[in-house]
Amino acid sequence: MTYWRDLCDLQAAAGQSAQESSRAAANPETALALYAEAQMACERAIELAPEDDSLWARHSGILLAQDQYPNAIASAGQALRFNPENSLAFTYRCISHYELGNLEMALDACNDALRVDGSWGNQSPALAWQHRGRILAQQGDPEAALVAYARTLLLEPEDSRTLLYECQAHLDLSNYGSAVRSCEAALAGTGNWGPESPALAWFYQGVASFEQGNNVAAVAAFDRAVDIDPLHGLTWAYQGRVLAATENYSEALLSYSQAVAIQPDLTRGLSGAMFSVQ
Repeated sequence: MTYWRDLCDLQAAAGQSAQESSRAAANPETALALYAEAQMACERAIELAPEDDSLWARHSGILLAQDQYPNAIASAGQALRFNPENSLAFTYRCISHYELGNLEMALDACNDALRVDGSWGNQSPALAWQHRGRILAQQGDPEAALVAYARTLLLEPEDSRTLLYECQAHLDLSNYGSAVRSCEAALAGTGNWGPESPALAWFYQGVASFEQGNNVAAVAAFDRAVDIDPLHGLTWAYQGRVLAATENYSEALLSYSQAVAIQPDLTRGLSGAMFSVQ
């Protein structure tokens, strides 16, 4: 059983590493294959130890990584059946419900994970705090989300992904100076972006700078964003908006044209393009 458990862990770790690399290379097949192998190894281990809650929690995490959210919830339920204090299983249940859009159920599960504060496996409470923040932000409560992100950062200082979400929450609250500082910290942080991209930090930083009236910093930030992710239409639209505000109309038109080429229904880009032409 130890062999299959260890193989499950090793394949899952390799799958995570390949998944992070594939975001830049746009080649997720290797990661999916590794996760599938991890799933098989974990299921063999479960056959030998069907009441081992840690194995069921591992299984839930592997299914979650493959976007198999209902199955991940079911495996987390098995883990909790054998150990009602398995915080990692609660957290995987939380994340799965979040991805399915079940925000209340997701929040309840993350709250349970933090309340129980039991077995976290190879993770920490930071994972539950971070997702609690995301849920609260999605529910329209960025102030409460900021509290959750602050708790996350106490456990994982300089985590780029958490700082990115913190930047977004400050932006939602029109705290533009704080948003710029959080995005700068994200870009200087650990480099752990998870499923996100540093392009988003540059984009948020550009929006906050523009709202502060710092058009030079805004254009520079949008330039960095499109260098990393040239297919993010909203970045091109905002860049066009800033260029139009500084009366660089021909450059603004080019940016708006890029925006609507990527997202034809992007209203901000369309209205800006018409303004620039006039």
